[in-house]
Amino acid sequence: MTSLGTGALRSKQENDLVIKEAVSNFGYGAIDSAASHESESSIGALLAADKSLRSRLFLSSKIWSTKLSFQESLKSVHNSLASMKTNYIDLYITNWPACFDLNVECSKTKDTKWEQSYEALLKLYGEGLVLNIGVSNADEDLVDVLLTEFSVKPQILHSIVDLNDLNWDYYDFLHEQQIILQAYGTYRRFVEGKGLKQAEIKKNVESIINDIQVNEGVQVSPSQLILRFLVENSIAVVPRTSKSLEAKENNNLFEFVWTSNYNVRLGGRPDEKTEL
Repeated sequence: MTSLGTGALRSKQENDLVIKEAVSNFGYGAIDSAASHESESSIGALLAADKSLRSRLFLSSKIWSTKLSFQESLKSVHNSLASMKTNYIDLYITNWPACFDLNVECSKTKDTKWEQSYEALLKLYGEGLVLNIGVSNADEDLVDVLLTEFSVKPQILHSIVDLNDLNWDYYDFLHEQQIILQAYGTYRRFVEGKGLKQAEIKKNVESIINDIQVNEGVQVSPSQLILRFLVENSIAVVPRTSKSLEAKENNNLFEFVWTSNYNVRLGGRPDEKTEL
């Protein structure tokens, strides 16, 4: 899979436009979707218009927390196949390991477990309908269960990566297990975060952006800088956006020189890079 993709999460009309332009105009090869984001049908519309696109796209979707059972998970995947108008999906993951009380639909699934959904994904993986499987928002204990109790480990861990709480030892462990860490929410945490450490991170981001502008004459946004940092540290990214301009910007990550100095200032380790 590519280390850089995108996703859309607004209205269907907005999703249609963003996904079409991301693929056709900006060259994205990976599209992250979910039935709850109303983005699967946008992919379906794109493929219906041009079936030749399918071979170059890496498509992913998710089992929502209200569908955590074996049969409901099977239905979710088959519904996704129909919505995206494809006969296989490159990656399917469980979105949450449990259904939370704040979700009004949880009463129907409060006794179901994520393990049932993972078993359903294993079945579909064996049938070739899903080419890769993974989990989202899983802590270290849950990953340990996956590694010890299931015949196939997840290829992807889709997780929040917070610049304020980077866990390099754990990221190294995932790499050793050949599990790709795919980040989401990093920029949102950067914008919304508070406290002294967060203030220092924001100051460093502004300083690095200024250094790049002075040294190379290249204008870089905080989002571009943070995404580049993740990719340089072997963390895949799928930034979600509702705007075509943001999708274009997020895809232009390599127009400036990356240095070990920048890496360290953002919380990384010097001279640490492993290719995905």
